[in-house]
Amino acid sequence: MLLASAPVQIQLPFGNGDGTKTNPIPVPTQIPITPGRASFTDGFPPLNATPVSSGGIPPFKSDMNGLLFMLSNIDLWTSAGAGFQFNSGFSTAIGGYPKGARVLNAAGNGYWLSLIDNNTNNPDTSGVGWTATWRAVASVYASAQQTLLSGGAKVLWDTVEYDDYGMWDATNKRFKAPWPGKYRLSGSIYLPSAAGQNLATQIMRNAVLYKQYFQAPQVSNVPLSFPFDAIISMGLADSAQVDLVASSSSVLAGQSGSNQVYVFGQFEFLGS
Repeated sequence: MLLASAPVQIQLPFGNGDGTKTNPIPVPTQIPITPGRASFTDGFPPLNATPVSSGGIPPFKSDMNGLLFMLSNIDLWTSAGAGFQFNSGFSTAIGGYPKGARVLNAAGNGYWLSLIDNNTNNPDTSGVGWTATWRAVASVYASAQQTLLSGGAKVLWDTVEYDDYGMWDATNKRFKAPWPGKYRLSGSIYLPSAAGQNLATQIMRNAVLYKQYFQAPQVSNVPLSFPFDAIISMGLADSAQVDLVASSSSVLAGQSGSNQVYVFGQFEFLGS
């Protein structure tokens, strides 16, 4: 097929101006309910193919318009490039989504891809059997110099650079996982005059140590920059934060004034 061969897109569903003469077609058979009425189970029933002289009933115009309306309305939606979100009732009716199916996420800003056949799991709640097809990144930084106490002290980023998917928890000063999957947490902490002691950065997942970086003795008060970078497997609503470990005395982090380039963190969703 050629791109230039694209058909004309539908601009209105068929029979859009027909008003009450457009009948929504039901799924269950209408044979024992309303003779001659169409359904998705029977299509147009046998009475519509029986001569009127023999007791037949002509097809209803409203059924024909209703059927074409429903079908063309879906064509209109897809012609506009739109998609459908996960629908539990629809999923049950068809026995689950097939492998390779795509459904729009709850926020309407990305798609889930089904990894299995007969998938009835809700990707926005459990994520089982689905993987995300979009990327999401949040970036934060510290706007002022801060003191990190000895022991393990959480780095307190206070300024959001961008966070389109709500991955930064400003109240608790940590990142959170809006979907289950793999995430990358990276960034750097700058210490302008670290006292001689053992120093390290730690990545904490749900307040438990996940990765520790560069615990080494400092022998002079020279500026230091402590980078960190890890791929983390996280469940829905799991949290991730960065701590600086100072073995004996508190340290300053960042420069006076703007710290955007000195103390920053980035959280990236990589998919399921």
